[in-house]
Amino acid sequence: KLGDFQTSLYPQISNLHTIAATGGLDLQQVALNNLEMITWQTVNDLVTAIPGLSNLPVRQVQPIAQLFAKSDLRSNLSGHLSDSIGAVLSTSPALGELALGDLGEQLDSFAITDIPGLENIPLQNMSDWENSTVSGVPGLSNVPLDQMPNPVGAVGILGMVDVVYGPAEQSRSNTISGSRQSGFTAACQ
Repeated sequence: KLGDFQTSLYPQISNLHTIAATGGLDLQQVALNNLEMITWQTVNDLVTAIPGLSNLPVRQVQPIAQLFAKSDLRSNLSGHLSDSIGAVLSTSPALGELALGDLGEQLDSFAITDIPGLENIPLQNMSDWENSTVSGVPGLSNVPLDQMPNPVGAVGILGMVDVVYGPAEQSRSNTISGSRQSGFTAACQ
């Protein structure tokens, strides 16, 4: 989970645009459902996270327009698709509690760039960003550790510590214990 690295690599201060540029991704070609944390973002979360989103007309942000249209509250929308998202939310606050995950498979049909500004905000602006996996952020697993906001060179090497408590645990392979003299795959003893 990203939260496991928040005090070492600081992935939360990265944004999707920078991550994509490092990994050579075109965010216009990356489906919105590839961003794991988008599924638990409510419309209110997005309006809080993305500056200016509330000023855009509903019809300009297709994932939100579809979410509103799919909602049981859609009757509140008739004639209001050209109104700003903020105006619609002020007249129908319950629409703000809808989560993008409610779109289900429809998230496949939208690109990350279909939510204007999403690619330019730090990941930490998103609600519960800490619970997303590294693979749940498009391109993040391809960012070299020395290009993270707090690169590995500045913090050392990351590795899981596995303590040997008895003879049954001594025969381990591919450990990070050892040294340059005996190698770094030396068995635990």
